[in-house]
Amino acid sequence: VVDDTDYSGTYAIVAYRSIEALYYYLTNVETTTSTKRLTAVAAGNALPEDGVTVNGNKLWKVAKSGSTYTVQSVASSKYVAWVSGNSAIMSDEGIVFNLEENEGTFHFVYTGSEKARYLSLNDTKGNDYFAMYEGTISDLYLIPATEGEEAVPELTGITVNATKTTFTVGEDFAFAGT
Repeated sequence: VVDDTDYSGTYAIVAYRSIEALYYYLTNVETTTSTKRLTAVAAGNALPEDGVTVNGNKLWKVAKSGSTYTVQSVASSKYVAWVSGNSAIMSDEGIVFNLEENEGTFHFVYTGSEKARYLSLNDTKGNDYFAMYEGTISDLYLIPATEGEEAVPELTGITVNATKTTFTVGEDFAFAGT
C-alpha cells in the first residue's frame, strides 16, 4: 500500500467509465448473463457522496491485513476473486490485493502474477463488468456506505401557523392562516 493509512471498512465500490461519463457500482450478485461475472450497475453521472445509502448487494467489506487488502461481500460474507484475468467469481477465499490511493481514487492491484493486474471496468461481449487487467487502469472510488434502501425524508416536526387554533363544540372551523 502507498502509505500506512487503513482503508478498511464498509464501502460501495464505484468505477468511472470516461467514454460514457457514467459511474457504476460493483455489485456482488451473480447474474444470469454469466454466473462468473459481477456486473456493473449504472449509478448516474454524479459521483455518490460519502455516506451514501445503498442496497446490500452493493456493499463490500474491505479488510486490511498488514499491507494487503481483501474485498468481501457484506450480504453473502463471500470474497470476490478474479480468475483467468477477466472473470469474477464469489469465493470462500479471497484474492489479496495491494491498494493504491491517489487523491480519493483507488486502484486494486493484484501482484500474484508476473505482471501486476488492476481492477478495471470492461465491456467485453457487450456486458459491463469488473475484471483484472494488465495495463489500462480505471479509477475506482471507495464510498463509505451503509446498508438500506434509498434515503427517505424524515419528519422532524410540525408547525401550525393558523391565526385561530382553539374552537368550541359546534363552532365552524376557520381556515385562516393555514
